[in-house]
Amino acid sequence: MKQKTTKYAFLSTLPVMAGYIVLGFGFGILLASKGYSFWWAILMSLTIYAGSMQYVGVDLLAGGASLISAAMVTLLVNARHLFYGISMINEYKDTRAA
Repeated sequence: MKQKTTKYAFLSTLPVMAGYIVLGFGFGILLASKGYSFWWAILMSLTIYAGSMQYVGVDLLAGGASLISAAMVTLLVNARHLFYGISMINEYKDTRAA
């Protein structure tokens, strides 16, 4: 039973994985084109939550942005999640804390 569930889960996630692989290659190519080694890609992938911020981060690094400007850009890029949450208020209005 467990093996069947694992196989089903793996096959169901293949389309998403394919998208992440393409985006990952694109990110690596962009980072390498700015002169950074693959270690930067690994570090950024492990520490940056928003995938879109990884792409923005490449230009912030290459342009020598200050920590304050990087933080502000990160805040603005991730502010979109507020709107995602607002759109779900009615869906979860009757739920309680776990």
